[in-house]
Amino acid sequence: MQHPLGLVLLVGFLAGCNTKPECHPCRTTALANVYVRTQSGAAVAGARLVVLAFRDACGGFQLGGESNVVTDANGHRRMLISSLYSPQTARCILVAVDPEPGDRPPGVEFPVNLEFREGNNIVPRDSVRLDVVVPDTP
Repeated sequence: MQHPLGLVLLVGFLAGCNTKPECHPCRTTALANVYVRTQSGAAVAGARLVVLAFRDACGGFQLGGESNVVTDANGHRRMLISSLYSPQTARCILVAVDPEPGDRPPGVEFPVNLEFREGNNIVPRDSVRLDVVVPDTP
């Protein structure tokens, strides 16, 4: 049985794509700028973050995320969120600060319109600023 050349090329392309993290059709990205501050306005340095992006609503279909990243001395962390789905729009981002180990950490939910785009030099990545406020510590 012969396979059409187009199908063979497509399967070969997709198989190669799975081995290359920079493969554009398989990986889309967006930027998140997370700022963590206390209620009194002090920057929270060294806060461990988990950032999850969801397609429709938080807790729904997860597009991608990053975990175990840490804020700098200014309480800021700029991160590239990756997704293995074709260009999509995240409608909700969940940010958890110093979460306990578990399946889905509790955190702050942000309604957004963040587009995950192919990583190329033609169209810039979409980005969002997320300001998280945590309680002051005694």
